[in-house]
Amino acid sequence: MATASVTPYYNGGSGLVGYVGGAKTARFKFTTPATGATSLSFRTKNFDNMTPDDASTWATAGIFRFIISTSATAYNGYCGTAGKACGAQTGTALSGSISQNLLPNTTYYLFIFPGSPSYCEWYINGLTGNAVTLSGTYAVASTVTAEDGYFGDTIPIRLTRATTTVTHTVSVSCAGVTTQLLAQTDEWPENGLLEWMPTVPTYAPLITNAASAEATVTVETFNGSTSYGTSSTTIRVRFREEDVKPQPAAGWATVSAYNGASGDPAYGLSGFIQGYSRAEASFDASKITLVSGATIAGYRFEALGETVTESPYRSGVLADGATVVCTVIDSRGFSAAENFAVTVLPYRLPTVSGNVSRYNSDQSGLPEDGNGLSIHATATMAALGGQNQVSVRYWTRPMSGSYSGAGEALTIQSTQGETAETETRILSSGFSPDTSWEVRLRVTDSLGNSAETLIKLPTRQWAMKFRADGQGVAFGKAPEYGNALELPAGWTLMIGQRTLIDLIYPIGSIYMSTNNVSPAGYLGGTWERVEGKFLLAATVTTTDYPAGSTGGEAEHTLTRAELPAENIPVGDLAHDGSGALDNEFGMWQSNAATGSSGWWLAARNGGGTPTKDVTTAPLGSGQAHNNMPPYLAVYVWKRTA
Repeated sequence: MATASVTPYYNGGSGLVGYVGGAKTARFKFTTPATGATSLSFRTKNFDNMTPDDASTWATAGIFRFIISTSATAYNGYCGTAGKACGAQTGTALSGSISQNLLPNTTYYLFIFPGSPSYCEWYINGLTGNAVTLSGTYAVASTVTAEDGYFGDTIPIRLTRATTTVTHTVSVSCAGVTTQLLAQTDEWPENGLLEWMPTVPTYAPLITNAASAEATVTVETFNGSTSYGTSSTTIRVRFREEDVKPQPAAGWATVSAYNGASGDPAYGLSGFIQGYSRAEASFDASKITLVSGATIAGYRFEALGETVTESPYRSGVLADGATVVCTVIDSRGFSAAENFAVTVLPYRLPTVSGNVSRYNSDQSGLPEDGNGLSIHATATMAALGGQNQVSVRYWTRPMSGSYSGAGEALTIQSTQGETAETETRILSSGFSPDTSWEVRLRVTDSLGNSAETLIKLPTRQWAMKFRADGQGVAFGKAPEYGNALELPAGWTLMIGQRTLIDLIYPIGSIYMSTNNVSPAGYLGGTWERVEGKFLLAATVTTTDYPAGSTGGEAEHTLTRAELPAENIPVGDLAHDGSGALDNEFGMWQSNAATGSSGWWLAARNGGGTPTKDVTTAPLGSGQAHNNMPPYLAVYVWKRTA
């Protein structure tokens, strides 16, 4: 406790009479010590009321009040209800006390004034015994710290106490709920630690659209009933996913095959078909349990490296089996997922093969001279679980004719697994046995994909037969062309003991064409392709270019040795008729005069001994040049067997 040195001040001077309408103020000036203070008391004398001399009801005994401020003029000439009422107000004594946190080494002003609405006359008559007594030590607010935590866990809160002479309240506010952890009491928690456990059932219904919430921990420090201020810290409290995430039941998500809309190839087929189907997810919200007021924020569908977050939840086309992931996401951002394995039905394009034979139109067997056709076809397709069906159609034409129309259907006689067998006998007299025919077979599956094959039916066999008009002859078949000698396909013309191809294109021969078709298909033999080469006649008398050797280059960059052996003149090139240089050329140091007094650095055609080479700028960029004459590119094969 210390008594402060005070300086009285009288608003208007001592001994003056004051009235409410022109209130007078007394002011004490004092300075706090280095420790500050938490309470103040004062006393003074000769600060008195006068008996009201107004007979009206407005004039009553005066009541004095006081207030403390760091401003020297805040309450000069003031009367009113601010501050606190003074203590003893009889006779010549006036006193008062107040609990207030006063800063260290700070100048304060104590104002004393008449309280409103009292109307009175009062006077100051040489105030004596003026004293301001300070006690206590300036108190700062205690502080609080805490760390982030989880709902359902105990979160420790640490308090740092400013002084032992104060009391505190500690509270936590989160999601609109304030929890009192410490009431204003002299008790202090052991080690300054408090615990707060925000339970999931309490806060989950209040926080439905976020995975966490802020919580503000506040400590307020008191000296008696006077607050010294507050200290707060903000932490984040999170939900654990396992406590509040969605809980799907069986069937909440289904994944099925999407095979397109009406008109699409796989429409109407079931199952996942390789190369055609997409995986599509659907969700049943009624089979998803949400915790404490959460709602469904959306769904996520992941397949083939892509993520879909809006309906339709559909993947790309499945080329193979895959695992897709369905996820539900709630309004807090938590999710639950389920994996679905998708197995595709393997698919491949259909194929068709077959054979054609002659059939006697009177159904009496299969003589060589039959003029009907027996067509047998074998079609293969992907089973697709028994869904895939195929149809087979055929067209016929003589070798010299053309196909027309939509063809005729072949009857499927049996199907085993992925193979369908058909056979059709055409009982017609229109297929002359002495005419070559071609049959086109086409198979089409349920997806609309087709495959074709061509079957050639030769004429019946003859050792040798002349045309009726005498204009042609054939061996081993019937003649079909005028002015021609015909052999059946697969026969080889032999001259002596050699085939025709060996006579025309013996092994090692070169065949050239602008068509990219190997000659093996129509000449026979074995051929290998030659690419990217010019053909050069081999040398026999020298070894410069032996047969089979390679070389050359399409582009070439000249070397120094390949440049012309030509001097390039530098300087004033004034030539006479012979091409000789007339004028000399020289270079001097920059600080020397020209003429006979100069020092030559380099010279041409006289004028001193050269001391430095003189070169020109590069003549070109060194790029390669095209090394090829005009050409026509053709396909080339060499016979190897």
